[in-house]
Parts: sequence; structure tokens; C-alpha cells
Amino acid sequence: MNCFVFKMIAIAMRFNLFYEWFRKFVSVSIIYKKSLK
Repeated sequence: MNCFVFKMIAIAMRFNLFYEWFRKFVSVSIIYKKSLK
């Protein structure tokens, strides 16, 4: 049971990191498009 909880936490942390990276990528691309115009 403890191992299962640890796996879930690891997956959640990985997903959170991916979400943060995705948000930064979107904001940077929006700024880049605005600077092109």
C-alpha cells in the first residue's frame, strides 16, 4: 500500500512539472507572436 502511494505521488509530481513547463512554453510562444507583429 505504501509503495502504491509513493508511485501516485511520483506520477503527480511528474505531471505537475510537465504542466508548469507547458504553461511556460505557451506564455513564451504568446509573447513571441506578439513581438512579431
